[in-house]
Amino acid sequence: MKTLTSETIENLLAAQGVPLAAGRAERLAPGVNALNVADPLRDKLPFDVDPTTYLIAQERAR
Repeated sequence: MKTLTSETIENLLAAQGVPLAAGRAERLAPGVNALNVADPLRDKLPFDVDPTTYLIAQERAR
């Protein structure tokens, strides 16, 4: 899994319309990257394999 740079985090959030204060992405990057670990249970989840299953599950949960 790739680590995310502060610039990448800033761009991802900006694409979703979430503004960040100056320097905030630099503070978020270590925490976001700490969560980015290999997890054998997560690898078995179907929405990680096929993104459309996540959308279907999200729609059913409404």
